[in-house]
Amino acid sequence: MSKIITAEELAPKYIAYQHERHDHPEKHRLLSSGLRDLDGVIGGGYERGQYVGIAGTEKAGKTTLLMKHMRAIADQNINTLMFSNEMRDMQIGTMLFSTLTRIERTKIRAMGLEIADWELLDRAGEKIAKLTLSFDFGTFDIDAIPDAIHEVEAKTGERVEAVGLDYFHLMDDPDFKGNSVDKFSSNSLKFKRWTFLDDIARLWLVAVHLNREASKANIVATNYFLGTGQLERDFDIAEIISKIKDPVGTSDEFLPFIRRMSVVLSRETDVGDCKLFFNGATATLADLADESGRPPRRSWE
Repeated sequence: MSKIITAEELAPKYIAYQHERHDHPEKHRLLSSGLRDLDGVIGGGYERGQYVGIAGTEKAGKTTLLMKHMRAIADQNINTLMFSNEMRDMQIGTMLFSTLTRIERTKIRAMGLEIADWELLDRAGEKIAKLTLSFDFGTFDIDAIPDAIHEVEAKTGERVEAVGLDYFHLMDDPDFKGNSVDKFSSNSLKFKRWTFLDDIARLWLVAVHLNREASKANIVATNYFLGTGQLERDFDIAEIISKIKDPVGTSDEFLPFIRRMSVVLSRETDVGDCKLFFNGATATLADLADESGRPPRRSWE
């Protein structure tokens, strides 16, 4: 369905929109990514209506980064929905509670919690329960995504303003005929069109794999998104997270606890990069300056 507006209609609508933004800035503010350095690179935060891609090599931290963004946006009282194509509800819970308490996920899974850990879980639970964040772990048909969004809006009584999707390559389109690379391109175009055709401007974030060649060589380049250049053309912002080679180690050794994020705007405009602290054991990503030389912190400290 097309969206048509004449210049005569546009002029007063635009002026009214700017008045609305200035009268109610809290409704139109940029949304923090949860990472101060990244916010600085992209101009202060995300805009509603943007389509953001999160990409990386194997085990670089894509899901952790997406969860970091979604939790940060929900912390700003924005109704947020994350589609998880990898984790069920209790696995999502393990990731969230581990991040907030800094209790390692393996310890939680192995039922090795100690007395002091239960207090940390209770405090984290109080914080998590206040998040305006919902999860969908059963939608794999891309055309069912709008229905899931409407279901969350009906359940919460608030419109969903930010949508995240993990493991983009697992989304299916039963009506699509063609190879997998063409399907990825088609699915990405649907996301891009939704940013234009939705009645409200939503922020869309998706996590995608770099292809096998890029993963093996730790290559950071947008044209390696799932083997297609369509995603690079669709994304307004691409965040490419990668491991950093250890300068004193062997060729296949990487620095522990550090990741590089390269930020690319549409049409492959490289706008900068930043280094992040990463701990896969607790699903933690943070600005490197916040973690250097400090003991692990809980989210409420």
